[in-house]
Amino acid sequence: MSFIDTLALRNNFSTLEKRFGGVEFDIYGLQKHPYDNFLYGVDDQKSVLQSTIESFFPIVDSFGYVSLEFVSHRITEPKHDTRTCLLRSLTYAIDVYVTLRLVLFSINEDGEKSFRNALEQEVLLCTIPKMTADGIFIITVVQI
Repeated sequence: MSFIDTLALRNNFSTLEKRFGGVEFDIYGLQKHPYDNFLYGVDDQKSVLQSTIESFFPIVDSFGYVSLEFVSHRITEPKHDTRTCLLRSLTYAIDVYVTLRLVLFSINEDGEKSFRNALEQEVLLCTIPKMTADGIFIITVVQI
């Protein structure tokens, strides 16, 4: 097979828009929308992140004296912009904070449980790499 014959076998993707009936194909949207749904949710629905966190709570000790409950979560904005992360070899990331409530119970001689005290505190749960507007992640200068 000659070189000219192999050119005839190659696909021309420059006419991709014509193949989809003139509809613009958004390749970044394929990555960005599921990621936004994971972090922030769609419309009035909970985010996937919040649903996952809620699935672990409440955590109760085996004797029933202590219960750890999930109250809410908060996502911060990245500390640095994308340019700074690239120049300083940093990860473009967001922090996820959760507010937890520790509930303490007393069990009297009759075996009845009664409320004793509750403590509520916000704690850092994790740091998650944030997708840029271009649909990529910047992790210690490696663009993925």
